[in-house]
Amino acid sequence: MECLPIYREKDGIEKAFLSLKTDQDVFPLRDHKESTGRGTLFVFFVSVILRSALLRAMNATKLSKKYSIESMLIELEKLHMIEDQNGNLRELERTKKQKDILEALSSVSWW
Repeated sequence: MECLPIYREKDGIEKAFLSLKTDQDVFPLRDHKESTGRGTLFVFFVSVILRSALLRAMNATKLSKKYSIESMLIELEKLHMIEDQNGNLRELERTKKQKDILEALSSVSWW
């Protein structure tokens, strides 16, 4: 009984490593120092955790029916901030898609 839940998580872990190998182009590591390789793997491990949390949030809000993670991030990448002479940051106008995405994601409990 203890092994079954662990075995069922295997698919998610394999998909995360596949993502590292293909989408994020991590492997093969071409680092000369072991510490650099460990640092690289740590950063990509954190990115897999964040990607997983984002995918969970997208599924909870039904954003995954409209967008892939990549298309959603591309849409959000278009958000721009400008800094005035006083050093205050101001966001430029959001598109309807950006508003919908940000409102949906703000309604989710991330952890």
